[in-house]
Amino acid sequence: MEGKIRSIISILLILVGIGLLLFAFRGKWETKKVQDQLYDKFVSEEKQEVNHEKNKNSKEEKLPYIDMVNPIAVLEIPKINLKVVVAEGTEDEIIKYAVGHFKDTAMPGEMGNFALAGHRNYDTGEFFLRLNKLEVNDDIIVSTHDKTFTYKVTESFTVAPEDTYVLDKSEDATITFVTCTYDGKDRLIVRGKLER
Repeated sequence: MEGKIRSIISILLILVGIGLLLFAFRGKWETKKVQDQLYDKFVSEEKQEVNHEKNKNSKEEKLPYIDMVNPIAVLEIPKINLKVVVAEGTEDEIIKYAVGHFKDTAMPGEMGNFALAGHRNYDTGEFFLRLNKLEVNDDIIVSTHDKTFTYKVTESFTVAPEDTYVLDKSEDATITFVTCTYDGKDRLIVRGKLER
């Protein structure tokens, strides 16, 4: 009897493990699907044309999330192999599938602080997972519809969640990334300055 109970428990543990793996892979797949659709939306807005025939014949279902998100740029950080769409806003629904732009901060290339938020978790939104690997002078590339801007990392540090001064305006054209530390207690900040 005891052997039978152990077998049942072993099978249940294996099934739970498989379920957790499937859940994580589904999250990554869904995030990739949304990112692909956001990128397509960004590119189609850039060209100011929509290929209606292609959309009619497409078998891929457009996710409702896509209509409520405004992609403003594409962010690339070569050192950590990141290429992600930046969307306007930092609400949970936005930063689940994209990097979010703090609405009251500068836009890419403008004087001031272009501030972005993103998640670091494994199931979805792991865009800033490796942000802590950035070092001074690493490249940050931001492409808008009409220009590409290159920033260089200048510093990284941690702050408490209530330390919102990191979003304050700056005298120069800067970029600020805000994400949680691994334990979620503090915020990792990475800053860069626009190259001239």
